[in-house]
Amino acid sequence: MENTSANSSKKYPKNERTSLDLQTFIEFVSNAKENISLKNIANLTILTLMGRLRIKHGKISVKNVEIVKGKEQKKYLIKRNLVFGKTKLGEIFLGGEKETISLSKNETDFIEGICQLSSVLIKNIENISKLKETNRELNRKILQFESLFETSKELLLTPDIEKAVNICMNIISGSIGIMEIGIKINRDGKEIIFLKNIDLEKPKKGRKKIEINYITAFLGKKLNGKTPSHSDIHFAQIVLNLLYTNIENLKMIEQLIEKEKLEKEIKIAREIQRKLLPEKLPEIEGLSIKTEMITYNQVGGDYYDIIPLDKGKTLIIIADVSGKGVPASLIMSAVQSSIKTMVLKDNYNLTDMANTLNKLLISTTEGNKFVAMSILLYDKNTETIEYLNAGHTPPLLFKKDKIIQLRKGGPVIGLLDFAIYQTESIEFEKGDFIFMYTDGISEAENENGEEFGENRIIKTLKEFSAYPDIDKKFMEKFFKFSNGKFKDDITYIYVKRN
Repeated sequence: MENTSANSSKKYPKNERTSLDLQTFIEFVSNAKENISLKNIANLTILTLMGRLRIKHGKISVKNVEIVKGKEQKKYLIKRNLVFGKTKLGEIFLGGEKETISLSKNETDFIEGICQLSSVLIKNIENISKLKETNRELNRKILQFESLFETSKELLLTPDIEKAVNICMNIISGSIGIMEIGIKINRDGKEIIFLKNIDLEKPKKGRKKIEINYITAFLGKKLNGKTPSHSDIHFAQIVLNLLYTNIENLKMIEQLIEKEKLEKEIKIAREIQRKLLPEKLPEIEGLSIKTEMITYNQVGGDYYDIIPLDKGKTLIIIADVSGKGVPASLIMSAVQSSIKTMVLKDNYNLTDMANTLNKLLISTTEGNKFVAMSILLYDKNTETIEYLNAGHTPPLLFKKDKIIQLRKGGPVIGLLDFAIYQTESIEFEKGDFIFMYTDGISEAENENGEEFGENRIIKTLKEFSAYPDIDKKFMEKFFKFSNGKFKDDITYIYVKRN
């Protein structure tokens, strides 16, 4: 400790000195324990020294506490530092300019002892203060943890993003005393902004920005006027992570609901489509018929039917409806029902069929829903085929000496209310065969992007024309070409005149 020499020109008589023994220190400690505060310890220290040494003027400075006894002096005779370890805690000044002080060794030791005791007590007060602050911080963290736990439970039961954001804003505001808070959510190209006592258009000094994926939060003033601390920001980050998890969970739930809805729709569409297709191909005298349909997705937009009629006639239909799923299945169901109704009324006129279907679809569907269709009417008695092609890939008629594309007809059904449809009749002799197919076959590509195409269809059919399982041979070559991959539904009908 620093020692400032005292003026030794005058000494107090020995008989006026109070015996400085161990009892004094015990009393000092006892009094200090009853008044455990920085101000009280400082006051007790200066009074003890002045009283025992009979000094009239003194001053003590400890941190933000300063106590003056007697009159403030420009210069004191004795100065001591209050030191704990290597840390200076304060200063003690004793003896006015007009006082005469001579210290004995016992008195010097007494000063040193009191200063040491005072330093220990001051340090203990500092440690207690830190411990109390630590306890307060720990209690605050416990409360924050409990609030986080309650918030996470509440968010799990909150199916609304706006409500979830408000919950999180309230917990941040309440737990760390934030007056100003704003949250932006920028997800799927849409931005939603939530504000509480804050104007994001007016930037302010000290405002904190926190980013959690597509969530951005802005923290402004606290209730005490201070800016958010590192601990405050960390807490807000945890809450925002809970919000992010909640939003992602809601998104996942929406996707699951949509998936479940889609699966139900697909199941319905599959059932509708299954009922539209013939369960078993009818046996038609004089004809060999082979068919197959492979859907690109779980539910396709292709359709075919073979309907035996009276007087040796047979109706053969292949169609491709725009779109997929339940809407496409419902359109095709309407088409089939309409055709069946006309057949039951013995109306086999292909032009009437096309016109009726066209009016039906235009009146009941949107403009982007239409059906490409080819209809053949085989008459065993006249050995002819009457056909109408409504915007479909032209069926191919293979005769002994030529191949004919059956193009006569009109536009797709359901697109133009002024459409005109025409038919054509052609001989269908023994040995002739017709190959009807959807564009999923002709537009299938190989690994080089080359389409299978009509020319390759014709070439392949001619190559296997003598085979009884011509359709199987054809599909083997088709799958080899496309490597088993295709981008649309595949449907064909093979009809041979025996």
